[in-house]
Amino acid sequence: MGCAKTLTGMGLDCRESVGGIKEVYILGDRSEATVNVANDAITSITLAVGSDKFLPYKFRKQTGSMVSTINTSEENGTTFVQTDVTLVFHKMEAKKRLEVASLMVGDCAMLVKDGNDKYWYLGKDEPVTMTAGTAGTGTAKGDKNGYDLTLTDLSNTLPYEVTKEIATGIIGTLPVV
Repeated sequence: MGCAKTLTGMGLDCRESVGGIKEVYILGDRSEATVNVANDAITSITLAVGSDKFLPYKFRKQTGSMVSTINTSEENGTTFVQTDVTLVFHKMEAKKRLEVASLMVGDCAMLVKDGNDKYWYLGKDEPVTMTAGTAGTGTAKGDKNGYDLTLTDLSNTLPYEVTKEIATGIIGTLPVV
């Protein structure tokens, strides 16, 4: 018995796409976001009353990425998607160490803005969790001092695109220090 899916084909796009990610926003408690999907698209994201917004995590250009890997087991009849977001934060310091420690135990949701200014939602089916990370001082004066983190989303499907209007309505700002 086959699955009823309608294929429509894919045309050749213009050469106007660029790689990389520009911005990442994280909600510390995924359960505070209600995501509505219709016709295979996110139609709204509502945050619980009194909850925090998705907070920005700033990183240097060309140091972050998002990769989705489709995993299929023919033997078990299963398919899932693992999306890994890798981020580099420079300069080891107490404030960042505390933030990394919170991400290590958090059940998050994420918005990722790619190089084409498209927003992608992670955490719809299950929480985004930190699955790898390092903290290092480097060896030589010119080496990086900082953190390399991998946050992972396991989902039933590839990440959903989110409109700019939905995204900007749930994004917060960094506190003024």
